[in-house]
Amino acid sequence: MTTAIVPADQATAAAGTAEVVNFPLAGDPASVAACHYLAQLAVNIVDYIDEDDISAQVPKLLDVASVPATICNWGGDDAVSTEEYVTYLASLVGREARFVYTPEGIPGRAFDNTRRQALIGNCDVSWKDGFRKLVQGRYPDLYVGG
Repeated sequence: MTTAIVPADQATAAAGTAEVVNFPLAGDPASVAACHYLAQLAVNIVDYIDEDDISAQVPKLLDVASVPATICNWGGDDAVSTEEYVTYLASLVGREARFVYTPEGIPGRAFDNTRRQALIGNCDVSWKDGFRKLVQGRYPDLYVGG
């Protein structure tokens, strides 16, 4: 068995990636976690993984499955801040990103993908390419390039 660990906040963020495009479309600010710990880090970091990489990596993870379990973190290769990816998404639809910092925001955190990369290799889709593909697929009429 292989256990691929995806932190709960990462899984929530990955599931909501498409919804993040709605913030700049509606003119609403994106909610970014703000707490004492994050203030020290100054950023909310995530490792987004594209759905094509997820589909390609599941069989590879099953191939390296073992008993006892092989354990690895599972996420994209690129660590990116919430501010950076929301700003990029907004640029793809010709809008300006806005942010509100609140303790209720979901914090992100980067994690070490070294074990996953050693077991099954790197991702094929960068975070920017994945987000561009997402916007082109869900909002083709609003895509302005980027």
